Amino acid sequence: MSYLEVDINGKALFKYGRHRICVLRCCEEWCSPEKKAERRTREYHSLHFIIGGKGTLIYECGGERREVVLQKGDSFLLFAGQKYEYYPDSARPWGYDWIDFTGENVDDLFSACGYDADTPFIRIRHFDRMRSLLGDLIDAYDVSDVQNLRCSGYFLILLSYLIDDMRRSLNANEESGSKKYARLRNVLIYINNNYRRELSVDTVAVDACVSPDYLKHLFSDFLGMPLTEYLNRFRIASACEIFQKSGAMSIEEVAAEVGYNDPKYFARVFKKIKGVSASDYRRACADDDPFAWLKERNIDYR
Repeated sequence: MSYLEVDINGKALFKYGRHRICVLRCCEEWCSPEKKAERRTREYHSLHFIIGGKGTLIYECGGERREVVLQKGDSFLLFAGQKYEYYPDSARPWGYDWIDFTGENVDDLFSACGYDADTPFIRIRHFDRMRSLLGDLIDAYDVSDVQNLRCSGYFLILLSYLIDDMRRSLNANEESGSKKYARLRNVLIYINNNYRRELSVDTVAVDACVSPDYLKHLFSDFLGMPLTEYLNRFRIASACEIFQKSGAMSIEEVAAEVGYNDPKYFARVFKKIKGVSASDYRRACADDDPFAWLKERNIDYR
């Protein structure tokens, strides 16, 4: 067995600078609907790319048996030494390209591609590009004098495509997250300017041009609370700021100033959120930061 040893300069991605890889065999296979389940613990790694149909992969995670249905565009990695079971769908049996290989210091390569022992499968975004390269790799497995060199070269390019695909997916998710945050920030600024009004999820959603369900998800994902709770917290924090800045306004006037027409309801909400009554807070509020609960979430709310 001959290894291809390569140096990879990618400190942000890899723990090791040197990796050893050897492609053992590769092939394309279309499974029969009657094909029995494969049950193996291999001494080598085996990478599969589903090119049609679908099937089921069964693996263990934390001592629990897990089962996932995979189809065209998915890939799964069978780690050496791990138990796996997989079989084709009886109605639409899968076909896949597979590559058996051994390697040293390759766990970080797998991780950069998106595979790990707890989730040994990924969805490939740019599968057509991957499919073409897989064809070249399988064609290079031709028992020629340069087979190992050529197959290993194609395999390294394949891994680079997988890593690039994964990083593009992560960047897309980050971009999506940033867009959601920008949307949330606009909603928070809207609330900051209108919290004295009678607001609800529906009214805020209409003015923010989003659906009520989407608005609920924004507050749950970024703030961990519903909009109604946020609105109460913001109103009470605003009341605390008034208490800190002025002693001239009565508690009833402060309640009305921050959007509570019922002073008794304001008193109940204030004590629930701050743990003390409004009058007790006014007497001992000098060191309190009313918006600490929001600042600790790193939310730009003004």
